[in-house]
Amino acid sequence: MTTTLPLAPIRRIMTEAGCKRVSEDAVALMAKYVESEIYEISAEAKHATEHAGRNTVRVEDIEFVI
Repeated sequence: MTTTLPLAPIRRIMTEAGCKRVSEDAVALMAKYVESEIYEISAEAKHATEHAGRNTVRVEDIEFVI
């Protein structure tokens, strides 16, 4: 599983959430999932931006989607 997200911050968040030990595969899967969520939210925010007649995605577009 490859991802463009750095794995260290994901591991840190998981351990801060209470996971004492986390396998590399678990971190990689979490990164893949988070990346896919970012992609989906971004795609929907793009549509909201276009609907508003703009080219720039703004915070309100992302807030609308999430």
